[in-house]
Amino acid sequence: MARQLNVDLSRSAGRHMRRDRGVRPGLCASYPKSKLYLDLPDACLYRVEVEALQINGGPAQNANEVTAAALKTELSGAEALMSRAADEIDRLNGSAADLAALVALAGNGPGQWRVSGLDPDGIELSTSRETIRHWFGRRVTNLEELAEQLPR
Repeated sequence: MARQLNVDLSRSAGRHMRRDRGVRPGLCASYPKSKLYLDLPDACLYRVEVEALQINGGPAQNANEVTAAALKTELSGAEALMSRAADEIDRLNGSAADLAALVALAGNGPGQWRVSGLDPDGIELSTSRETIRHWFGRRVTNLEELAEQLPR
């Protein structure tokens, strides 16, 4: 079943939404097929600043205290990791053994997996059809801390 996200941009959209060309490389890494569409002249990417969250229906009974801040990954203090993230993703993708160990750690089986994202809280692995996330046991801020969280 596909997940659905409904976004209401009716209030203060100009203040909380701005065009962002800088996210294209990361988006293309996470979703390779997006390259086909992002080069079209009418394709635009926007950064949306989440101000509030409202959950409806059954899930709202159990998750009614989720805040907008809880949805964000805090990058401050992790500059050493983030400045090397692209290189580390390339390194992990270049090692079949590391990649297989990560996929097993994340609980998935065989496939054309690759590392598609990395941040202080976890690592994303993708195929052309799905993305899974492995959450680290603790926040990492540099490559040494990352190495401690990766399978050996």
